Parts: sequence; C-alpha cells; structure tokens
Amino acid sequence: MQKKIMTGKISKKKNRRVPRGFKKTDALVNKMDRYYRALSYIYKVESEAIDIMIASTNAFIAKQ
Repeated sequence: MQKKIMTGKISKKKNRRVPRGFKKTDALVNKMDRYYRALSYIYKVESEAIDIMIASTNAFIAKQ
C-alpha cells in the first residue's frame, strides 16, 4: 500500500471513494517531511557552529 501511495498509481475505483487528490497529497506530505527533517538537521548543525563562532569572537573581543 505504501508503494502505491508513493508512485501515485491509484485504481479509479479507489479514487471515487477517496477525496480527489488525497493520495497524491499524502505522498507530497511524506516527501516534504523527509526534506524538512534533513533541513532541520542541517540547520541544527549550522546553528551550533554559528553559536561557537559567536562565543569565540566574543571571547576574542573581551581579551582585547
């Protein structure tokens, strides 16, 4: 069933019962969820690096 949702190949009989475009939006949501997870991970790593940079610059300014 999961593969059917991802490929978007739906039988016409199913389409009548399910609201129009529901299966496709489901696949889209899964895709966006994956992208979002990757982006949030990248953002977390980058923000940590930026925090370290800010802290080091502050320490450098404090020394001078």
